[in-house]
Amino acid sequence: MLDFNSQHCANTVWAFAVLGIRNAPLLDAIASASLRIINEFCAQDVSNIAWSFAKLSRRDTRVLEALAAEVVRKVRTYAPQNLSITAYAYGQLIIVEHAMMDGILDQAWSRISEFDAQGLSNLAQAMAKLGIRQEPVLRSLSAEAAGKMADFTNQELAMTAWSYAKLGLLEGEPLRMVVEEARARLQDLRHQDLSVLVWAFSRSGAHNREVMDVLAWEVLDRIHQFIPQDLSMMAWSYASAGIENRQMMEAISRESVAKIADFSMQDIAHVAWGFAKLGILDEELMAAIAAQLAGRGGKAEAQHRSILASAFTKLGLAVPQLAGAPAKPSAACWTAEPDAAQANRFADGAQADRPPPAKAAGERVRLGGRRSETPPGQGRGRGRSGGGGAAGGPLRGRRSKK
Repeated sequence: MLDFNSQHCANTVWAFAVLGIRNAPLLDAIASASLRIINEFCAQDVSNIAWSFAKLSRRDTRVLEALAAEVVRKVRTYAPQNLSITAYAYGQLIIVEHAMMDGILDQAWSRISEFDAQGLSNLAQAMAKLGIRQEPVLRSLSAEAAGKMADFTNQELAMTAWSYAKLGLLEGEPLRMVVEEARARLQDLRHQDLSVLVWAFSRSGAHNREVMDVLAWEVLDRIHQFIPQDLSMMAWSYASAGIENRQMMEAISRESVAKIADFSMQDIAHVAWGFAKLGILDEELMAAIAAQLAGRGGKAEAQHRSILASAFTKLGLAVPQLAGAPAKPSAACWTAEPDAAQANRFADGAQADRPPPAKAAGERVRLGGRRSETPPGQGRGRGRSGGGGAAGGPLRGRRSKK
């Protein structure tokens, strides 16, 4: 690949990322070629490669550090799209390049009116994933989002709410804005959006009760759509908020029993915790959990063993035999929050079947020796759920909120 230029590198890795092909030798070769010509990369090349590495979960520190240095050098020349996509990519990889993020956020703060809905959502997600709580930027972001809320897809709405909740800032105007928009779109929300919003609202304090009650009935109506991760996190979310909708919890129990073989150990621990926290003894569910634990040889991480032991004990049930050190109930588990890694995994799972960020990594082709001004996949359509469309993201078409 000695004759590859920056566009060749960016377009090739983008194509493999869109197809989900992790060809290690080819990616190694592209990484080496990129490092040789890194100073030739334009903003779109940088954001394309960063996004592609994130899509392929490739944490190549040499390339990512070099790309970050390029961003720092040229950040004032970057368009909002390139800034937000690059930040989003590093957030997905959980790689904190402080100088780069400082530069991106400085530019975002001073040019926030230039960011579209997707750019605002991408910035919020990056900050949440990386634990960056720059309140002036976040206040500016939420104020800008208020005027563009109709342009947010459901996924962007949900993930922006998730971002503010994870940073402990889903309150006041941001909370009011998201609640109002979620209620207006209720019938159009996909089940993934519902589960993310439930998680976000559960962390927003006393102001969440009314909307959580409304969402509970929507969850009940769509219970068969939810995957194990959604079911367990909804049980956890309502329990942590101290909100009990008995009909919804019964439906979560039935669906969990039917799908228990597909639950991860974390999902099992969370759903058991949720029912125990609310003091709901559902014998069929707890028996299914005990049987599943036995079928897996009682293998569980220490944290999950403690949660399960606490849940069974609180409900007056015998603690199942678990492998490893004896599981002991812990009073602390009833006030514990999921750690950052758990929250990130939940967010990742909620987006697992969705298209890559629109306008992220558009392939640029040469037409008559010139770069096309409108790369394939670079358009931004906002289909009924912000999904579908070409590989680089949804094609822009008529707007609907779903």
